[in-house]
Amino acid sequence: RGKKVREIPDGVISMLVTPMHADEEINFEAFYREIDWCANQGALGVVVTPSIGEFATLGEYERGECLETCGEYLKEELPDLFRIAGIAATSTARSIEYAQIALELGYEAGQMNPPYYWNQSEETLYRHYAKVAEVGLPLVVYNNPALSKFDIKPKFMGRLAKIPGVIAIKEVKTDRHKELVPLFHEVRAANPQV
Repeated sequence: RGKKVREIPDGVISMLVTPMHADEEINFEAFYREIDWCANQGALGVVVTPSIGEFATLGEYERGECLETCGEYLKEELPDLFRIAGIAATSTARSIEYAQIALELGYEAGQMNPPYYWNQSEETLYRHYAKVAEVGLPLVVYNNPALSKFDIKPKFMGRLAKIPGVIAIKEVKTDRHKELVPLFHEVRAANPQV
């Protein structure tokens, strides 16, 4: 939306856990230490409220508080770290809300796996990503079939990669020849400039 988009760095992007006090309140001091530790270990970016960050169990207020508080800390203390917000939700409308919040807070991208409660068809899932992309927050497509009950196959990932605003893929599968080479092939065919 007129604002220059910084390219996602080629390197480690750390997915942050959400530290809690014994009373289950968010421990922001521990959060800041975690962010600092990631930066000191050479991470080039962080993801706030990803799947390992308990996003599905945080209330709406808590999730927004994490995004706001960590976003402010990152902008003030570590402005060179690439800031990604976890924006996955059980519905398109809720993911759009989180994308809008993240965009307003200055996050540079949103990481989103398929809605993690309902089974999806490819067409429904394509519309989900396309609608959230309309917010203007660059998207990282996250394929984690154990979490979402949907396995984004390489050919379909190539289709998702054509959505304006999709800038990266996080893939949990690691077998290079069986899963990653076909994925790279489809994404490169969809976006020759990659």
